[in-house]
Amino acid sequence: MEKGKKIDFSIDGKERQWYPRHSPDLKKMLFLEGDYDESNLILYDVESKEKKVVVTKEKKPVHPCWFSDGKTIVYCSLSDRQLHKLDISNGEDVILTDSPYFKLYPTVSSDGKRILFCQAKLGVRSGSVGGKFRLKWINIEEKKIYTIPLGKEPNYLSIVQAHWIK
Repeated sequence: MEKGKKIDFSIDGKERQWYPRHSPDLKKMLFLEGDYDESNLILYDVESKEKKVVVTKEKKPVHPCWFSDGKTIVYCSLSDRQLHKLDISNGEDVILTDSPYFKLYPTVSSDGKRILFCQAKLGVRSGSVGGKFRLKWINIEEKKIYTIPLGKEPNYLSIVQAHWIK
């Protein structure tokens, strides 16, 4: 597939399709299908136009991100609040974290050894979502999580927009 070409991945129009993420080779697409907390994570082959559910709505997947190998993804599960690493070729799903707080917006380093993410202790106050956010990263090989010190309580948008720089 050539860069700049539009991709129509709307299959049946019955479900909301959102948060699209193309694979490094641009031949596959991940997207969520359904409502925010009731979505399946879909793998879509751009050339064959086939779609496959890779994570069901029971796990409440959000924020999928590709590894550079194009065969592995990381996603956040709202049902268990953890980061998951999924091999899309064989379905092996490994939980990478084990704390009670939500993990959101993962970004994988180019070498595939680290994942940057937001850890959130969420709550509802006066009808709006609020909470404490921490920017963290995990060394996958060591299975160790590090906190990135940001000084004062970080702004939610600064966490969401954080990415690895080569």
